[in-house]
Amino acid sequence: INPEQAAAGSLMNIPYMDVQNTSIHLSNQYYDNPRQISCSVNSSIVQDNFVINQLVHPIKFIYRPPNDIYIYHIKCEEISIQLLNEISSNVSNINFNQNEYFFFYQQQNDNRTYQVVCEIVSPSFIINFLNKTIYGIEIEQNIGEELIFKFDQKENLKFYLTQYLNRFS
Repeated sequence: INPEQAAAGSLMNIPYMDVQNTSIHLSNQYYDNPRQISCSVNSSIVQDNFVINQLVHPIKFIYRPPNDIYIYHIKCEEISIQLLNEISSNVSNINFNQNEYFFFYQQQNDNRTYQVVCEIVSPSFIINFLNKTIYGIEIEQNIGEELIFKFDQKENLKFYLTQYLNRFS
């Protein structure tokens, strides 16, 4: 059976390759140095001469959950169970940043464990970035922003991020 016959004879569509990469460079007073954020959304697997789309777990990306006014820089890093146990036993020795929140997440389909670090992106940074990128102007806004995670904010972010990350294989 060739691909045309397979598509015509069933509800199956012929899969295609679709790879998307995004890069954003962040640099401002809230970030020590410029960081590149890249997110590989789709990868492809060739199986029986068909290309099958497969979602790939993003490593770094920008995210805004429902019911939240803030935007977050998210970093996911796969960790071993051994490292997770070491971190859990030394949690009192970890230096917490008030504008950062981290949690551990286990991928449902393959039981991989990730440390997910969430950092609040400064609203003034977003405004400055958009003004410079879109209009080519720099407006210095010296707003004394207090970017501190609240308990309900953490819970909301973790809930929606977990749902989002569960979509990836």
